[in-house]
Amino acid sequence: MIDGYPTPRGPALNQAELPVACSLQAGEGTDRLARWKALFAMSAPTVRRTPDQIAVRVAESPGVAAELEALAAKERACCSFVRWHVVHDAGWHELQIQGSAEGLDAVGALFAGE
Repeated sequence: MIDGYPTPRGPALNQAELPVACSLQAGEGTDRLARWKALFAMSAPTVRRTPDQIAVRVAESPGVAAELEALAAKERACCSFVRWHVVHDAGWHELQIQGSAEGLDAVGALFAGE
């Protein structure tokens, strides 16, 4: 027993075994998708996929770096089953999403049309 509750039976799950799930609330998805599309419209993205990473590179223009960082932070909160990292360099910014094939498939649809 733990704190008066029966101890759960069966195998314990570690974080790597948890199912892929997004925690966006109802209505948030439409707004988030609109923000991604607006960012892509002003920044000419290129997308590369490897077995363990999706890399989305966008051209530098006013507001792009801040919006990319803001969107990556929101995705970290709702889609923590993959890792979201932003790299900045002269003239471009790159969003690097790393994780399992299942996790990348789940978020990859967001970048499929780019």
